[in-house]
Parts: sequence; C-alpha cells; structure tokens
Amino acid sequence: MTDKKNIIAIIPARGDSKSIPKKNIKLLAGKPLIAYPIELAKSVPEIDRVIVSTDSEEIVAIAREYGAEVPFIRPAELALDETPTLPVLQHCVKYLEEKEGYKTDVIALLFPTNPLLNKEKLKEAIKKIIEENVNTVMVVEQDWGRYWSYDDNTKKYLPLYPKVRVNRQLYMPLLKEISAITLNSNFIMNGNKAVDEENISFIIENSGDVVDIDTTKDWAGAEKVIEKNKITYPELKENVVLGDTILINFINLNDAEKEMVRNWRNKDNIRKWMISDHIINKDEHSSFLQGLKSSSKHFYWVVKRNEDYIGVVSLMNVDFDHLRSSFGAYANPEKNIIGAGQLLFKQIIDVAFNKLNIHSIRGETMEENPILYLHKQFGFNVEGVWKDYLFKDGKWKNMVLTSLIKKENGANI
Repeated sequence: MTDKKNIIAIIPARGDSKSIPKKNIKLLAGKPLIAYPIELAKSVPEIDRVIVSTDSEEIVAIAREYGAEVPFIRPAELALDETPTLPVLQHCVKYLEEKEGYKTDVIALLFPTNPLLNKEKLKEAIKKIIEENVNTVMVVEQDWGRYWSYDDNTKKYLPLYPKVRVNRQLYMPLLKEISAITLNSNFIMNGNKAVDEENISFIIENSGDVVDIDTTKDWAGAEKVIEKNKITYPELKENVVLGDTILINFINLNDAEKEMVRNWRNKDNIRKWMISDHIINKDEHSSFLQGLKSSSKHFYWVVKRNEDYIGVVSLMNVDFDHLRSSFGAYANPEKNIIGAGQLLFKQIIDVAFNKLNIHSIRGETMEENPILYLHKQFGFNVEGVWKDYLFKDGKWKNMVLTSLIKKENGANI
C-alpha cells in the first residue's frame, strides 16, 4: 500500500425494531448492543473514523458515550423497514464528503446484530480489500449442511445442495454470510448494489461462535456465549504446564511453530486418518489460527517436553453446560519419540478432567487407525461404529465411536 487509505466504519442502527423492541440499545450481557461494534471498530487501528447512522436520539446519546461519531440524523425516508443498506451507506459517504470534505476510500460495514465478530477477522478484511484490489470482502461461515427446497412443479421438496447425495468430503461447503463486510467506497457510490459478487474475496470464520441476532432465541444464545467466554477464556487461552511438559496453545505459537504444525498436518501419515484430508495452505492455516483466538468451543495445543515437540492434542466442540467434549491427538510425524502416543493421551485427559473439570470426552476414529489401541489402554469404551462413514482411497471406511467418563478418584490417568 503506497497511499494511506481513509477507512471508516459505518454502523447502521435504526431506533425501531420489530422482532426485539429497541434492540440496538437493549443490554446484552450488561452492555448496549450498539456498543459492541463501536468498541470493535475503535480497537482496530486501521479504522480512522467510527460512524453510527441512526434516526434515534437515544442511539445517538449511547453511541457517543461509547466513542462513536454521529455527525447527522439519518433521514426518515432512509429509516424504513424496507430500506436497503446501499442508500444508507451512500448517504453517509456523501455527507462526509460534501459537509466535511472527507473522502472515504474503504468502508467497514458493521451491524450491531453481530456482536461476536472477531477483531482479527475485521483487520484481515481491511487488509484484503486494499491488497487484493477487490470491491467486497465478506466474512463467511462454512456450512456443510444438506438442504432441500420446495419445487412448485412437483409439489414436493427436492435436494437443493448437494444435488447428489454424497459424503461430506466429496462436496464443497456453502458459504453463509456473516453481517460484516468491507467495501470499496468508489464501487458503493458509483454502483447500484452494495456487494460486488463478481469481484469479491472471502474470509472464513470457524470459531463456532457466530451469531446474527434477529430473535429472542438468538439474543439468549449470544448472551450465553459472551458470559461463557468471560468464564473460560483466561484459563483455556493460556499455555498449560504439567510437570516437565508444556502444552502450548495454538494461539501462542511463534511463526516457526505455526509452520511446523502445518507441515505436520500435511504429512501423508497424518492426513490419511483425517476426515478432511486436503493439503492446508498458509492462508487457510492462518485463518484457522485466527479463528481459535475468539473460539469458546475449540482448543488446540502443541505438546513439548524439554526440547522435543511431541505432537498435537485438542478439545473440540466443548460443551460447558453438559461438561463434554470431543478430543484429538497425533504424534510428531517427523520424529520417532518412544511413548509419544501415551504421553499425548495422558496430557489431554489430564487437561480435560483435572484442569477443566470436563465430565466426558469422546473420540471418532477410523476403524483401521492403529491409535485405537491407546483408546483401549486408557479405558475408553466403544460406544458404536458408523458403518461406511467415509469414502477414502477408493473404499468405504467405518468410524469407531469411543468415550471416557471422568472417575471421581482421578484413576483415569
């Protein structure tokens, strides 16, 4: 980037709301909803100005209290239920240029209804729109679901995606929009749509904490995640020391360690046991690591003893309400360390049961994977087998389901 870009955050926030009355000023986990995107934008040094576009004097007062600018009251004709986003953005950019002589280059469009947006994702979106010469960068969530749509001709539901029913690894996920995008201001002012579908780049959000608040159920879910993060974030994001072994949280890895882990994951003898077994490139790996910073469900560690990197352990889909989690482990594929598997299992069981007070952990392992002997050695029960769960290497693979329940006397390890 040679010239400094003028980057502003625009936060549209009407005073009226049909689904949740006065939603934008309602307290979410003790703070007005409008405060979340304001604080996010102000925490990103690349953003020069944070503008709230509203028709409500109540929102004006709260927005200013949290440090946002409200240089105008949005005209009534741009604050209707059916008003699209584009004219709201155009009005703001035009106002700043005509009234203040301020020329906007990049818009970060933030909605109060997405209070859990990751700061690093927003910074990445700003970087992408400048460096990749695109008009739109959108934060999205991968959706591997199978969908059906109603067909008026046959009067019944038919497969929408994928059209042919195949296993998950044989089709690409859909991308679900999250309410946060960065936009080229020139495209906004000169075009007739907010999103340029032809010149767009995506950022994947995989934290599992994505929420778009539209209903009271969404509200309760967002509040639950925020409160949960307050409780679990400090302990889970730190490194864990267990005797002469340290578990380095993925979010604390240095650059060399990040690349080491990516190379491990891409080794044939590691990928062959993965459900998703494609080669991970640097951008995808970086996006994954960034997502872990805001996740309250997925936690990964590199296990290091003295100077040896032993392998990787993880707790995934952690449910703190029911104290259960999935787990994973694999040894360093570049070094033959005696007892590596036993050490990895011992450490992840110790963290799950004794550090986090998880009640049960479960595994999903291909039937041919020799690591199943460790499940047996550490007392895991076989709960069942998913027959023909994966199609890999030209044949169907079974998946073995195992679980381990915490024992009150700590006898698991």
